Amino acid sequence: MSRCFLKTQGYEEVCSGRFSQGKTAIKNYIVATIEGMPDSKFEIVSIVANENQAVVEWVWEGTNSVGWPQMSIPATNKTMSLKGISIMQIENAKISMNKDYWDWNSLMKGIGIK
Repeated sequence: MSRCFLKTQGYEEVCSGRFSQGKTAIKNYIVATIEGMPDSKFEIVSIVANENQAVVEWVWEGTNSVGWPQMSIPATNKTMSLKGISIMQIENAKISMNKDYWDWNSLMKGIGIK
């Protein structure tokens, strides 16, 4: 993952308002997200791209077996499937900015919180 991003990159999770900047912060955020659902898998549905931008449609599936205590989200052992898109800005063949769009309520319902 770190080879894909420039030094001044940013990652925004639009639905939650979370923003990470810099390789270490982005890596830590992604690791913490996956730790909540260790069996996470992402399926790429479609990609539209040119040398400056890419849009990736994806489906995230996994079981909320650990949860995210730092966000007061408990483990529920519910398996979920969540659709989303990532919009990426590309500079010098590397991702300079990534914005993920997905529905927070669908995630909460999918993991059994709502």
